[in-house]
Amino acid sequence: QEKARQKAEEARQKAEELRLKAEERAREAQEKQEERRRQIDARLESMMASVTANMHRANMDNAAKLNELKTLEEQIKSSELMSQQRMDLELRLQGEQEAMLKRQIDRELEAVQVALRRAEREVEEFQAAAEEARRAAEEARRAAEEARRAA
Repeated sequence: QEKARQKAEEARQKAEELRLKAEERAREAQEKQEERRRQIDARLESMMASVTANMHRANMDNAAKLNELKTLEEQIKSSELMSQQRMDLELRLQGEQEAMLKRQIDRELEAVQVALRRAEREVEEFQAAAEEARRAAEEARRAAEEARRAA
């Protein structure tokens, strides 16, 4: 009976040791799990801070790009207005140039018409002089023929 009690005591001590070891392992496992949880929380916190910073930076970039786009839009509108004004000015200038060219062509045409009328008069005068010279030559020929007959 003593042996059985001793064996029971040994078994109880052994069970107690195993229970203590199991509790120690469980505590260590829980500490490791808590450490992992703290690391994960720290990583999550770091990632959230990074995401927040990136979002802030993206918002700032977007605001800057929006301002740049607004500026470009204003420049384009201004450029389009200047382009329209330039086209209007070019059309007006082109109209003035066309009018000047038309006046110059009209003056040159008038000068050509005057020269043509002068040339026509000279041709008429030349034809009249030629006709008169032909008549005079005919009269001279007749006179010469009469003079030859008379002689």
